Amino acid sequence: MNIARVFAMSRRAAVAFILFGTFVAAPPRRAHSQNVANARSLGPPQAADIQRAVNAAYAKYKDLHEGKNADYIPALAKVDPNLFGIALVTPDGQVYVAGDNSTQVSIQSISKVFTLARVLQDSGEATVVKNTGVDATGAVFNSIVAIEQAKGHEMNPLVNPGAIATTSLVSGSSYQDIWKKISDTYDAFAGRKLTVLDDVYKSEAATNQRNRAIGALMYAYGHIMVANAPVSVISKLIAGDATFRSHRKTRVMVPAVSSIGCRDIM
Repeated sequence: MNIARVFAMSRRAAVAFILFGTFVAAPPRRAHSQNVANARSLGPPQAADIQRAVNAAYAKYKDLHEGKNADYIPALAKVDPNLFGIALVTPDGQVYVAGDNSTQVSIQSISKVFTLARVLQDSGEATVVKNTGVDATGAVFNSIVAIEQAKGHEMNPLVNPGAIATTSLVSGSSYQDIWKKISDTYDAFAGRKLTVLDDVYKSEAATNQRNRAIGALMYAYGHIMVANAPVSVISKLIAGDATFRSHRKTRVMVPAVSSIGCRDIM
């Protein structure tokens, strides 16, 4: 499997969503080829056009108040639900923003992407594929049934069971060494020193019984092979979730993954 291609496809899909506000069905191959040719003849979009599209997306959705804050982690329920910002970064480093992009927030499951990038760099794609796989589970992100169905295989590093197992693949001689490698990776992507939000960390640690059960199952099926597993692994995963970045700082991290294909992180 070509991980770089997957991330490149994800990036294109995300940009399409931001620019056009929705996903559309893929056109027939011939029509698609013609559209690509037409787009190339027009050249790359100008900075003003990109900013206009970002502004339009922000204006379209800024007053949307559907859903609610996640409350399975008490600290998240207290976050201002009106916070909303968009940041788009092109492969050449140009930044386009709209709305709130300075408030400090925890990144939660976005941390899974960067931990995966660390493992891919250090151990390669085959290690990830062999351990958890790279498939959709067809279940919720923290499903225990999905683990039992395939004994921890046939999932991916971006759902909780796969993320816990992937975190255990980060090498180091001690808990401190492993966490330093993880946090250094996050710092490198962000371009600055990041910090763990203590209140979010404590809130997650006090309410993570389900993740402990998931970690225990992944350990039982041989996907976690570290001392004091799975407790130490989950502790590091929570710390990653609770790491904070402002929208302004986070925005440079995800494009960095897709641009380098999850390889040369540092």
